[in-house]
Amino acid sequence: MDSLAAVLLLVVVACSSPFVTQAQDSGVATGTQTCSCQPTCTAAGSASYTVRFEFTWPSSNYRIPTGPHWSPPVYVTHSPCAVYWRSGLLPTRGLEVLAETGSTGDIQGEVTATGNNHLSYQRGRLLFAASGQDSQTVTVDSRRFLLTTASMIAPSPDWFVGVDSVPLCINDTYIASATYNLYPLDSGSDAGTTYSAGNSDLNPKIAVSRIFPADGTNVFASGGVASVPIGRLHITRASVDAAAAAPTTVTCTQCTTAGRCESGTPATTTNSPAVTTAAAVGATNTPAVTSSSGIVSVSILGMLLTIISCLLLA
Repeated sequence: MDSLAAVLLLVVVACSSPFVTQAQDSGVATGTQTCSCQPTCTAAGSASYTVRFEFTWPSSNYRIPTGPHWSPPVYVTHSPCAVYWRSGLLPTRGLEVLAETGSTGDIQGEVTATGNNHLSYQRGRLLFAASGQDSQTVTVDSRRFLLTTASMIAPSPDWFVGVDSVPLCINDTYIASATYNLYPLDSGSDAGTTYSAGNSDLNPKIAVSRIFPADGTNVFASGGVASVPIGRLHITRASVDAAAAAPTTVTCTQCTTAGRCESGTPATTTNSPAVTTAAAVGATNTPAVTSSSGIVSVSILGMLLTIISCLLLA
């Protein structure tokens, strides 16, 4: 602890001016934005994709409520600097409203607030059935090549399906196609455990997570574990415009105190791909899981990088 205290003292001395901080509970940065997001895709031009929600709600595995329906899905393509929801982070107001009521206005406002960190925003149609489909077209480029989607499971207290920040550019190539299994997710904003549970807001909120029977929510139990997808998300490349103008340089809206752009590290895996083509190998939504034993060492490394960054900017 003495070494940690010494590092903290050096940070205070080296960084006498305000610097960017990351709010770990919500994934939204606070303070002055000072770093630029470094893309990990160098594919030329842009590409358009057809993204299709396939809702299944298998009755042989899960109980289906009276009046099953799906809220209008939202589809967003964005840079690594923007996060609209993430397993392991607290829900934003936009996700909370979407997961509890199906309304998309708040989350659309959050997308708009990320400025040029997002490229496409599409809103699908309301589906009044246990099974159905919705399809929208989105565009990606070398700086905004991630896809996030969400749709409310209705009726429910605060449950939804979707994918978070799945890459449509891998190895500097726009992928040909990918399919993701969709599992029931809890937004962490309501304590209800049944489809028709009354409003029971959680205060404070808890992190977004996948629903398992052990959580007390057994409506999605299948042989003791929620292992059967409630839908799938199909992504298919429609076209590539290699001659498209170079994308706008994006400014990072989430930075660590070390000046590095990142989206936060979820505590659990949210989705897993069901099928990928050869061109889409690695198109997974399975970020690394953090270990509690590495928290101190990572913190010290981050603070050392902060010192270096501040000295260079001095």
